[in-house]
Amino acid sequence: MAAQQQVFGEGNPHAQVVFVGERPTMNDVNAVAMGLSRAEVYLCYLVKCTSAQNNHVTVDEVAACESLLQRQFAAIRPQIVVALGSLPAQVLLNKQQEMSHLRGTWSNYQNIPLIATFHPSDLIRNPVSKREVWDDMKQVRHRLKQDGLS
Repeated sequence: MAAQQQVFGEGNPHAQVVFVGERPTMNDVNAVAMGLSRAEVYLCYLVKCTSAQNNHVTVDEVAACESLLQRQFAAIRPQIVVALGSLPAQVLLNKQQEMSHLRGTWSNYQNIPLIATFHPSDLIRNPVSKREVWDDMKQVRHRLKQDGLS
């Protein structure tokens, strides 16, 4: 069995914006380069344990960590949630739709405004999506200003 490392999240525990990815990866660090500073955000994950051998997130792993994610949101109390990639968007929105239908529009997760966008690793495979991610981050910035938070 592969050794696992627990990673609950990183960043400002009082952040207004929380990014949610699948599981910890080096690409997540790039998420904050999309127009928000590291001091403004908290980055957390659907799955709280990671192993170097397994990059595929299972339904059982997500279910096992769901209550931890909910407690993170209760402790941080973010004003905006950004779902990074299709799995976090599908889980948080409880919708099994393609990312093309989920990204770029506002929804809610536990009464917190949520926007879904592509995961940074998606941008490596499809650089054209950078423009869409930038547009999504502009929406986040606009919402923060509109709500008097930035």
